Amino acid sequence: MIPFKKSPLIIGHRGASALAPENTLAAFARAFDDGADGIELDVRSYEWAAFYSDIKKGNFHLYSLAWVGVLDPDILFQIFHSSNFPPAGDNRGHYSNPELDRLLEQGRAISSQQERRQIYARAQKILAEDLPYVPLWWWKNVIVKKPTVQNFIPYPDGEMISLKQTRWASDTQ
Repeated sequence: MIPFKKSPLIIGHRGASALAPENTLAAFARAFDDGADGIELDVRSYEWAAFYSDIKKGNFHLYSLAWVGVLDPDILFQIFHSSNFPPAGDNRGHYSNPELDRLLEQGRAISSQQERRQIYARAQKILAEDLPYVPLWWWKNVIVKKPTVQNFIPYPDGEMISLKQTRWASDTQ
């Protein structure tokens, strides 16, 4: 039992989302709201603008959101560098680690992919040890396609942007 419990933790989400459907959040809330651990959770749906405004200000307990279009590890600077606390940045948990800050500054100043890989590997190790936030799930796309579907390229971040270039070849088999 948590002795300092005063009010429920509020988890916010942006209505019916494909990435975090309400039934998934409700299941998450039920897992914590059984009374055994002393944590009470209140799941609330918000209109997108109000939801995102609160997140940008750092006004939340828990929230559900996804990063999209991320292909470079420099995103770690935006999310975890101590200079990026809200409202100016996206370090919404106010995480601070001087060693990580130093690595992230080095990573964005170096153009060598090999050196960047080593720097960001060390940064990821620090983040894995400190665990400034915990993703609740990861959306994974599994691609199954016929050989006649051409020009579809799966992107590393799961985006389906290459659907714009996808074409059907004639089925000669």
